[in-house]
Amino acid sequence: MTRQENQAKLLDVADDFGTAMLVTHDHAGGLRARPMSVAELTDRGELYFVTDARSGKVDEIAADERVLVTMQGSTKQVELQGTARIINDDAALEARWSKALDLWFPDGPKSGTAVLVKINASSGRYWDASGAAGLEFVWEATKAAVQGEKIDTDKAGDHGAARFA
Repeated sequence: MTRQENQAKLLDVADDFGTAMLVTHDHAGGLRARPMSVAELTDRGELYFVTDARSGKVDEIAADERVLVTMQGSTKQVELQGTARIINDDAALEARWSKALDLWFPDGPKSGTAVLVKINASSGRYWDASGAAGLEFVWEATKAAVQGEKIDTDKAGDHGAARFA
């Protein structure tokens, strides 16, 4: 596949998820993951989350912008690596606001504490074992089990990697 096709496939798989795990570097040098609701995923590999400006992840991103985002379901998985930055812009926040966010910010997008976390993906990987790819996975798994062999993961499902500009 071409670079554009790999990007499109990765983003297509990622678009199926409403929640992701955002992994940042904590102040002790460790990794910290937390679930986040996806506010927007663009065709350029930009991912937006809404968070509280006073949260630990905001400080962690200010200290180290490198992040990892993972998404996983029963038949699809995505990993995105990139950099994050905090955006404190009422218009950008309002454009990505959903009613569900009112649970965390009852005063809405102009609460004064809501900010955007923007991820600029530099690369990513996807695994898709749904649809025809899922049937292929079942076939390869069954064949391996019957033959007493390890499954050939290159033939099991659709997977690939992409780089973003």
